[in-house]
Amino acid sequence: MATAVEAHVPEMAFSLSSVFTYWKDFDLDGRRSKLDEIGLKVASLQEQSTANRKALADATREFKRSSSAATSAAECSTAAGNLLRQYQDEIDTLTRRAKHGEGAFLDLYEQLIEAPDPAQALAVALDNESQLAQLSAQVQKVSSELAEYKAESKAIKNQDLTIRKQEEAIRELSAALQA
Repeated sequence: MATAVEAHVPEMAFSLSSVFTYWKDFDLDGRRSKLDEIGLKVASLQEQSTANRKALADATREFKRSSSAATSAAECSTAAGNLLRQYQDEIDTLTRRAKHGEGAFLDLYEQLIEAPDPAQALAVALDNESQLAQLSAQVQKVSSELAEYKAESKAIKNQDLTIRKQEEAIRELSAALQA
């Protein structure tokens, strides 16, 4: 496991850095507010389109009734012209709506197409996080062992000093006995 990660560390580190930089510059929170505005406008346009379709359906029904009851070709032509203008207005509205939706999509698409895939970098970061936790546990273990060794070393130094004092006392007593 360690060898596979070590083999890709330089590439992954660069990838993690580039992913971080890109997404920091991307400003997702700032874009969310813009997307919210666009979403509200699209919803409003959809509601308007539904209302316009109903109005066109009513106007078409009215045209059929009035054209059958129309007494002259001029009246029929005027009613047809009005209905045709309503249809053209709705086509223009739908065209603007489509352009707005397509523009919003393409704007977001252009930004996201350049985005590095964060999955690989996040996987490495997750792996690094678990390795960091393991290393932290090892550091803590080694630190406690070091503290124990220092205490043991201090005890040994104290014992060595005590032994030297005892040896000196024995020498003094031996010298006193021989004298």
